[in-house]
Amino acid sequence: MSHLAPMLALLALMGCPGRDNIDTACPALESSVELGTGTESFIPLEDGDPLRFERGPQGGYHAYGSLRATGVDAGDPNAPFDLENPHIWFKLERDGEELALLLDQPRLLQPLDDEGHVGVLGELVIFSFADPPALDGAAVTFRGGLTDSCGRGGESSHEVVLNLGAL
Repeated sequence: MSHLAPMLALLALMGCPGRDNIDTACPALESSVELGTGTESFIPLEDGDPLRFERGPQGGYHAYGSLRATGVDAGDPNAPFDLENPHIWFKLERDGEELALLLDQPRLLQPLDDEGHVGVLGELVIFSFADPPALDGAAVTFRGGLTDSCGRGGESSHEVVLNLGAL
């Protein structure tokens, strides 16, 4: 019984944070996320811009979502789909109705320019709407987001006009 009190004190001290336990793996960075489109280069979107959508080779319809970010960890280049890599998502909505989406996918972010932006290009945002061609010319909300393993990143959205096969 004489060893119980010192062991309890040692266990209590092990749970106390000290200078050696400071987490430096996630430095505080100012991050930004910008929503766009494009498959070969990032094309920023503004409210009112057209967003091209098209029929894919398997008969469904999709739009292309791209994200450009600063102040986030790009992920592990040796494991592009590792769950610790940044997670991305996209959604198209109209009047609260979900029209198309790409939900929570881990991705390795690529350098996009000489200004330090990293991101993803040309992610397929797949339509779940029954008749996508009927949406040609429709005003919709396009949302996208990115979060790295440290919780940095953010979301962006724009009111765009769907345009079947045009850019």
